[in-house]
Amino acid sequence: MFVLVDCRHEPSELDKVMLSFLTYHNIPYVVVATKIDKLSKSQVGIRLEKLANNLRLTKLNVIGVSSEQKTNLNLITDKMEQFINI
Repeated sequence: MFVLVDCRHEPSELDKVMLSFLTYHNIPYVVVATKIDKLSKSQVGIRLEKLANNLRLTKLNVIGVSSEQKTNLNLITDKMEQFINI
């Protein structure tokens, strides 16, 4: 499961409820932090770490992406392949 969140904002309560549901039901997931192109390069790492901390995840479970710049889309396809092989 891919849970999309806007990296510029704090996760909503619904985001947290969704992750709790997925965790409770043992459904593998990764958080996809969208719109990293809207932040400066120095802010991206800070925001991703803060997002991971707020969601009680490791940074490995949060992938920052930009659809406009095609940043890290390869990581999403890699995760898809991992999920398919579970």
